[in-house]
Amino acid sequence: MEFINAVEQVVKGVEPTLANQGFSAVIPEGTQKGDIPFIKEEDKKILEYKGDKGVVRLVFANNLISLIFTDIKSDEADRLDFKIGSQSLFETETLDEKEIRSLCNIFNEDIEEFYGTKTVARSAKKNIPVSKAAAKSGAMQYDANTLASRLTAAYPEIKEPYKANLEKYGEFYGEEFFIEYGHKIIDTIKLRDKQLLKKVFNILNDIYENGSSDVQGLIAVTILGEMDNNPELIATAKEYMCEEMAGPVIYINQYFQTAAGKRKKEQLKNPPPYKPKKEKKPGFFSQMMAASAGQNPPTMPM
Repeated sequence: MEFINAVEQVVKGVEPTLANQGFSAVIPEGTQKGDIPFIKEEDKKILEYKGDKGVVRLVFANNLISLIFTDIKSDEADRLDFKIGSQSLFETETLDEKEIRSLCNIFNEDIEEFYGTKTVARSAKKNIPVSKAAAKSGAMQYDANTLASRLTAAYPEIKEPYKANLEKYGEFYGEEFFIEYGHKIIDTIKLRDKQLLKKVFNILNDIYENGSSDVQGLIAVTILGEMDNNPELIATAKEYMCEEMAGPVIYINQYFQTAAGKRKKEQLKNPPPYKPKKEKKPGFFSQMMAASAGQNPPTMPM
């Protein structure tokens, strides 16, 4: 699919929702009739919509599409006030119409939630995923919420469970979510779906390389630790894993085959009851990351 054609389909999919919320497209000076009204900023192409409720932007950059928004009135909006909604890969060589429809559905839900009641808007802001720019600059690290949000683009069927997790706890509880839905990635590895594998591991690699130790643990332990040291599955995953992630993932799969590892794996299937976040000592995920770096089996409290 050509880039312009893909963008046109996104515009067609989200503009009715934007119009219902009172937004209309900003047309930059010099835009020719029939052209997409892009605002260009360095390597970004931006579609902007303004209304009494604020400003919405669709940002295309680095093979990603990002929905960002603010509830500050249009005349006062500043780029620092924008909140990141959903993000998705936007690699036009692999996109199809079904994926674009799914993407539009996700964006429409985000727009309706953010500009709905004040309670929903505050909840949406609290759980905004970390942006790619913030992670790459070192200002922030990707977290579990960002991982789940990004994966909903690859697996639209987990969008509702993801939202239910946020609503249940008021913030994202990754251990519970990925124990239940991490198998989606294992199933993709088993099926050797090259297109989906590329999409999923682009997400995993980016988040692993720029994420916190907790989210690295969720990827390497909770999700990919479920390959059970299967040589075929690991060989397939290695084709797509970044080097930084491959070593810990292989080590963890080997560890889970030991007697101590099998006991610990059973414990991990029943995460502790949710507790609000507070400063804590390094847990199992952090210990496993440190152990895999030294390639010495960790001593874990049982």
